Amino acid sequence: MSSYYWLGLVGAAAAIAQGWMLFKTKSHTTLSSAFTILSLILILQHSLEFVISLLLVSNPDSIVPAMHVFMATLYFMALAMMNMAKTIVGSKLADFAFNVLAVMTAGIMLMHANGMLFQSFTLTEYSVISTPSEYQGIWFMYASILLTSIAGVLVSGVYDDNKEVNRRSWVAIKALSPIIICSMSVVILRQFGINASTAIALPFASSIMLAILMLEEKNEFLVFEENLKDRWARTVIKLRVGFYVLFNWHGTDRKELLKTIDTILITGAMKRKSTASDAAEFLNIPRNTLNNLRQKNVGS
Repeated sequence: MSSYYWLGLVGAAAAIAQGWMLFKTKSHTTLSSAFTILSLILILQHSLEFVISLLLVSNPDSIVPAMHVFMATLYFMALAMMNMAKTIVGSKLADFAFNVLAVMTAGIMLMHANGMLFQSFTLTEYSVISTPSEYQGIWFMYASILLTSIAGVLVSGVYDDNKEVNRRSWVAIKALSPIIICSMSVVILRQFGINASTAIALPFASSIMLAILMLEEKNEFLVFEENLKDRWARTVIKLRVGFYVLFNWHGTDRKELLKTIDTILITGAMKRKSTASDAAEFLNIPRNTLNNLRQKNVGS
């Protein structure tokens, strides 16, 4: 199997996963709009990776237009990341940094369109890398300034007087750090003449970013249709019940079997939730039913 197929499969898997995550978002705030913009750009980017992988196998000579579009998504992704950082922090410094980087990005895109940054694209064993042009050093300088600015704006939010800005800035730092580390690593490696690429690493990094936002502890950074931590917790409890029944149904009294199942469900829910009302909602049963089962089976 061609290594280029793996490039496409990783890109397609990331696009599908991120599309599902975006579909689950239901909040309508400025922050969720910034998240939506970044998600759509990432989905387009990873879809293009899938298309490029097919072209690499069937018709490598036709990849140039697709690669230029892919490079354009990198510029928009960078601005979308900066926009999310600006939205989280909400300071004049963040607004100023975004405006400066928007102007820089417009200039870089013009230089790219005029062929001043990249001469062509070269095939490697598993991906495609750009062949540097006379002014490509400007591109590396731009990428370094951009990534440093995003990190700097979020760090400034950590020290903001607003505790909610602090918390969201920390969440964003955790979420965006895989992309920032991945992109910065490629910039540094390319400076040392190593043919590094974000082809495989970026889909993973961006998917981790979205997963961190979805699994954020308080589920308040973005609101989704259902807290995924609850979903995973239910899955674990169901597996515990399933394994118990599998290994104990034979030779165990039916009433004792049902009592133990109830105990597993109730104790699992109470460990996950702090109140009986939340635990009942977690199990999708009335609170009175939960209390009766606790008194009957758990003895609490």
